[in-house]
Amino acid sequence: MSASRGPQSDSPAPRDLPAAANEPAPRFFWLHLKKCGGMSFRKTFSPPYVETDRTRPPRPFAEVPRAEWNDCVNNYRVELGEYDYCRMRFVRDRLYSSAEFGAMYKFAFARNPYDRVLSAWRFLYRKRWYHPLRYSFERFLRALPAIWATKSDRHVATHTAPIWGDVSDESGRLLLDDLFRLEEIDRATPILNERLGTNVDGLAHTNRMGQAGDYRDHFTAETRRLVERLYPEDIERLEYRF
Repeated sequence: MSASRGPQSDSPAPRDLPAAANEPAPRFFWLHLKKCGGMSFRKTFSPPYVETDRTRPPRPFAEVPRAEWNDCVNNYRVELGEYDYCRMRFVRDRLYSSAEFGAMYKFAFARNPYDRVLSAWRFLYRKRWYHPLRYSFERFLRALPAIWATKSDRHVATHTAPIWGDVSDESGRLLLDDLFRLEEIDRATPILNERLGTNVDGLAHTNRMGQAGDYRDHFTAETRRLVERLYPEDIERLEYRF
């Protein structure tokens, strides 16, 4: 799959493009944290969430309507350079003015890190084009630091990268108004209905990969230790437990 070029240091920020002046900023921004109910959110809340045409290769921000910028940020094929693992900083620094960023409702869904990375392994393992990853969960976990560092496989890197860096500023402060737990989605639904102007009963469930039972049943002492080394901030800041 092709990827678009990331923002260059000498290129104008998207917020400085003509589209930013001619089109209003959206009322909300949803950051899709991978393996945290993204497909379900799109199915339930589109519209008002505006999707790009994923059948086409990614295009630079200058070539898409401003209403689609949110979905561009959420597309793993759109390279953001130094912002790849801290996308809310990209949104703050390059997509919107300070006033626009402050006014819009910003939110995301998080998931228990143990459950999330196990789900990612199952999801990536079953994709035909990922034959090199057809190995054990433990080996998968051990491979992640190198994949994150090199971005040799953007699909794997973006679907397994830690959450906290993506949603926080340089001092570790949350850049979202709400970071909901996927496990407590019922609490989020009335809030989203009010803030997004929708009237839904809850998220539609999609993309289930046959992961039945308790995720803890799939862990050994070693894989649990590896996850705790890979995701220490997610576990601590999001207050998750094994």
